[in-house]
Amino acid sequence: MSICSYLWCLIISLSCVAPLSGNPAAVKEQISLKREKTITNIVNGVPTIDKKFFARINMPYRDKVCGGVVIDRWWVLTAARCVDHVSDHQYELRNVFIEIGNFTTGSQQKKTYKAKAIVIHPMYNLTTNSHDIALIKLVKRAPMFRVAELCSEPVEYGTEVGACGLGSTPARHPSPSASLHEIFLRGIFFSFASFFEIDFCPDDQVCTEPITDGASICNLDEGSPLYKLQCHSRAAECILGIASHFVASEHSEINCSGGSNFASVPHPYEWISETIVFDFLFNSGHLDRSF
Repeated sequence: MSICSYLWCLIISLSCVAPLSGNPAAVKEQISLKREKTITNIVNGVPTIDKKFFARINMPYRDKVCGGVVIDRWWVLTAARCVDHVSDHQYELRNVFIEIGNFTTGSQQKKTYKAKAIVIHPMYNLTTNSHDIALIKLVKRAPMFRVAELCSEPVEYGTEVGACGLGSTPARHPSPSASLHEIFLRGIFFSFASFFEIDFCPDDQVCTEPITDGASICNLDEGSPLYKLQCHSRAAECILGIASHFVASEHSEINCSGGSNFASVPHPYEWISETIVFDFLFNSGHLDRSF
C-alpha cells in the first residue's frame, strides 16, 4: 500500500469516530443524571429494511417478546434476561418461538423456528446486569444469508453505532411498532468508562447515549442487536452488543429516552465461539446451561 493510500485510509477511519464534547467529569455527571431509574423498545427510530439477521423471540405462555440476532445457522444470540425463566423442561422449550425473516410493515416473509436448547452465560446476574447474554439453539437451520458476524474487538470511545428493534416509534406511545426500526447512538465503552470511573458500565457492558434527542431502546427491545457501522454507509458491519436495559431520562414522560445499556459481545466472544464449537463437535443435542 502506498503512503498516500495509507493516509487516506487513516483519514477515513478517524472520520468514523464522532468527537465528544466536555471533560471526563462532565461526562460522568451527565450519565449519573440518567441513572436515577432503570426499567426494562426502539423509540424515535427510523424504519430499516436491511437487517436480515434480526430475530423476534416469542414466549406466549409468559406473554413475553424479545429481540435477538442470528449468529450461526443453528444459533440465535439474545439477552439472558429474556430466557432466564426457561427451565430444561421440554414444555417450556417447546413454547419458545423464534421468528426470522422480513420485519417490514405488512410483510409475511417470516419463518418460525422452535428452540432446541438454551445456554445462559455462567456469570449472568440479573441484579447487576452482568453478562446478560444467552444462546438459543434452533431445531432447524436458518438461512446462511441471515447470519451476522460478531465483533471480536470493541470500537473506539465516542464511535457512532446502530441498534434496531420492534419497540414503539415515538417516546410518548409505548405500544410496539409493526416494523423494524433503527436508531443511532454514541458508545461510551468500557475502556474509557474505567478511565472516567463510571461505575455503572463495567467491562462486560457497552453503555450508550442518544445522538438524536429521545432515541433509545425501551421495553420489548431486550435482546435486540447493537452493531458497528460500516464507515460512511451506516450499514451494519458486526454485532457489538445485545440490548440489556436502558437508563431512563428524568425528563421523559414514560422514561424511554435516556442512555441504553447493552451486554458486550467482544467481552464473551470466546465463550460464544466455544459453546457453538463444542455443540458442533459433540452434537449432544442438549447442552448443560453451566458450560
